[in-house]
Amino acid sequence: MPRVNFITAGQSPRRGMLKEIFGSLDPSFEVVEYGALDGFNDHQISELAPMPGERSIRTRLKDGRFAVISENWLRDRISQICENLNRSSEDITIIGSTFSYGSVSLGHHVLHAEIALQNTMETLLVADQKVGQIVTLRSQISEGNHVSSPGIISVHARPEHESSMVAASHQLADCDFIVLSSMAHSERHRELIIQETGKPVILMRRVVAKIIARSLSAADNKSDCGDLAMTSDFAKNYASLSNREREVFHCVLNGMVNKSIALSLGISHRTVEIHRTRIMKKFGVRNAIELLALVKHHPDTNSQLDHLERSF
Repeated sequence: MPRVNFITAGQSPRRGMLKEIFGSLDPSFEVVEYGALDGFNDHQISELAPMPGERSIRTRLKDGRFAVISENWLRDRISQICENLNRSSEDITIIGSTFSYGSVSLGHHVLHAEIALQNTMETLLVADQKVGQIVTLRSQISEGNHVSSPGIISVHARPEHESSMVAASHQLADCDFIVLSSMAHSERHRELIIQETGKPVILMRRVVAKIIARSLSAADNKSDCGDLAMTSDFAKNYASLSNREREVFHCVLNGMVNKSIALSLGISHRTVEIHRTRIMKKFGVRNAIELLALVKHHPDTNSQLDHLERSF
């Protein structure tokens, strides 16, 4: 039975969140939940508050209270949890928090909700949509630890205060889409914002659920298809990439978003978008999540990519 390791920023269990994410999926897998703050008492948690200049993360504790902790600490803690997991080759690990992953190594079969959020935003922006997002802390806007772009309007509201959510949604009434960017947002929040604004609302829990479903489906197909990603078709697709497209390809595999890729390669954000679109088309996938799943769900991917790189 495949296992899904689900890591949250606060304390487990998060039954409501997991019910919404996994409730519609075929229950032919085991879910094991981990909380970054599991085992921490109030005094220890208070010491994890962000220092001046550090980014803030607001997360939920087991008893329903909320805590604000340092994003730097959370990044290190989740990286440690990932390293200590006793994972099999069939396991999928989900980092169910939209903090900035930075230098956290995604590793094998590790998917990050932040990447899903970034890709969702970038897809909407490429389609010339005006996007609004609701974050959970005012400071997250000034600190810049949310998806930022001239095409995105950011407002804040506490998820537990529905009146605050409603007021925030009214500030986004002119947007084409509204994104509830925190995993703390629920189906109830989505329905409330749709009712208030009449706008399409993207809920991160739904996005993550779809990623998990696709990942589990890819894992199921693996036994039937063998090393599908490294067949002659994969090699041919890789060979068709230009030198610049290969650079972007490897940046995408490392979990980088368009802005970071552009800075790393010294090219424009728009040029990165064009290269990514061409890469997805050549590999027959719709987005970076599907490309990552295509590559990561097959053994010895890195060594075989190295071989392909030398061959071409």
